[in-house]
Amino acid sequence: RSSDLRNWACCLQKDKRFLSPAPARRVTESAFGLDSNAIRNMGCLNSTPKDNRGRFRVRNLDDQNRVVGEGELEVTTTHLVLHQSTDPIQWPLKFLRRYGYDENLFSFEAGRRCPTGEGIYAFSTRAAEQIFRLVENNIKRRKSTDDDRDGGASAPAAAFPE
Repeated sequence: RSSDLRNWACCLQKDKRFLSPAPARRVTESAFGLDSNAIRNMGCLNSTPKDNRGRFRVRNLDDQNRVVGEGELEVTTTHLVLHQSTDPIQWPLKFLRRYGYDENLFSFEAGRRCPTGEGIYAFSTRAAEQIFRLVENNIKRRKSTDDDRDGGASAPAAAFPE
């Protein structure tokens, strides 16, 4: 029973047709009659400490999928921030053209108005979907706030098509 549930959950996570546009909800241990270790082994729970919810360990990849740097990618209400040994690099969410994820990869396209200029950035991380959801929610929240202020004139970034 436990292995069937794990297989089913993994299939749903990989098949993007089953991903709801609503924010993911935390699964409780009692929902399926499993202990917390069984659910953690399915990869369903966030292992990031509560005080660091918006920061995730990442590896920056080049276009050949080679690691070019490591650090923490932080998702704030207005920016993506890459914290490395040097000064942090910031990308305003309002200047992202597209963003998306696939298994252990989160990527986005920065527009020319970003401090780094335009380009596509890819990060290897176990938290790719979590980062995607945070970015998506923050952009939607910003869009609804902007719409309230100016009647809907702002244009948010678009998620990569599935």
